[in-house]
Amino acid sequence: MGVSTEILLKAAKAKLGIIEVPIIIRYEGLNTSSHHPLVHGVSVVSSIVRLVVERRPLIYLGGPGLIFLLVSVFLGF
Repeated sequence: MGVSTEILLKAAKAKLGIIEVPIIIRYEGLNTSSHHPLVHGVSVVSSIVRLVVERRPLIYLGGPGLIFLLVSVFLGF
């Protein structure tokens, strides 16, 4: 599911139209997932965070880095 987020971001960046289409799925007698739900959720969230950081790294990494630098200099004195 993490890749679907990347596809949606790329489609939006290319200004493509995005619509939802209802579907019906039946999972009778099938193993629906090979991953634990918690592991799968963490995987999706980490892929979203990675995509956001790749898009604007200075904002999401530089800001907290500057704050930690200022706190460490303050505590160093």
